Amino acid sequence: DNFGNGASDGQAVTVVATTSNDVFAPDNMGATTTITRQAIDAFPSIKRSLEDYVRFDPRVVQVDKERGGISGGGQNNRYNNIRIDGVPTNDQFGLNDSGLPTVTNASQPVSIDWIQEFSVGISNYDVTQSDFVGANINAVTKSGGNEFEVAGYGVFRNDNMVGDDENGNEFRGFEEESAAGGYIGGPIIADRLFFFAGYERFERSSPAPDFCLRDSGGCGNPINLTQAQVDEVTTIAQGYGWDPGAASISGVDNTDDKYFAKLDWNITDDQRAWVRYN
Repeated sequence: DNFGNGASDGQAVTVVATTSNDVFAPDNMGATTTITRQAIDAFPSIKRSLEDYVRFDPRVVQVDKERGGISGGGQNNRYNNIRIDGVPTNDQFGLNDSGLPTVTNASQPVSIDWIQEFSVGISNYDVTQSDFVGANINAVTKSGGNEFEVAGYGVFRNDNMVGDDENGNEFRGFEEESAAGGYIGGPIIADRLFFFAGYERFERSSPAPDFCLRDSGGCGNPINLTQAQVDEVTTIAQGYGWDPGAASISGVDNTDDKYFAKLDWNITDDQRAWVRYN
């Protein structure tokens, strides 16, 4: 018989089938999401912090947009484990909802421009992954290559770019904030030794909170404390040789300088070493 492909009786027909299944691949240790540099570049983020980008994983949600809290698999945000190149980089005191040990929630230890990709895992069963009940987030930093890469960037916004609330009150979270920086990467020895370095400066100017003493008037949020009570506390403190100063609240200016340096060394075809400082 003729099967329509040129074969006839007495001739062998060989059929070859291949399959690729990422779910059951031997190197897949659970349900993970990889967020590539292409996705990071295409996604707009005002805060430029990781909690915006890890939401590419549908199991991760942002539970507090102001403070940057994220929940993985419905767990408390403090059960996440955030790592940079596999090294834990968490808020050890549990004070920041973002889980990061940073001065401001709009900042993070490594600039988003220095990150190559994110890996987000919820149900990892790899025994090398531990210390998390919620999300296991790993940020992989950039490395230099055989071609030199140089870039500079800047971001600025102020309170005029933020709308009023539903009652018509002006936004008072900050007056202005900016970030400016750059990076350079390239070869030291082609195919063998590479470097990557970056610097970024973040600045934020915030107004004083709208609080005042109960009997002073002229503010939107009077506290349950009078000037007479403040004077009494001041007098007692001065009796112990300490001057607590005036009962006033001023604005806050934050500055965050980031430095980054990384060396990658291909020792042999099977051995590789790298060192990072930030």
